[in-house]
Amino acid sequence: MYKKYLQPAFFFFIFILSGLLLKNFVHIKYLNKQNHDIVFNSKKIKKENVRLSKEIDLLENNPTYILLVARQKLGMIKENEIVYKFIRNKK
Repeated sequence: MYKKYLQPAFFFFIFILSGLLLKNFVHIKYLNKQNHDIVFNSKKIKKENVRLSKEIDLLENNPTYILLVARQKLGMIKENEIVYKFIRNKK
């Protein structure tokens, strides 16, 4: 009597189990992608921190670098200095 229900129940159980496994597999792939992105961003941020630490050290201890930054980034000039600006014609 139960034999005719056994095969459909077995296939139903396999179907449900495979659906759950597939869902977990997709979730694991998503988490791996997130982990990869976080590690990549972490490495990028660490490189940026090293670069900024070096720049801080230069700004605190190197007068030549301070002068360079003042001229290039801030547009400052020394007293009695003449600045020439060259304008290119666009063709």
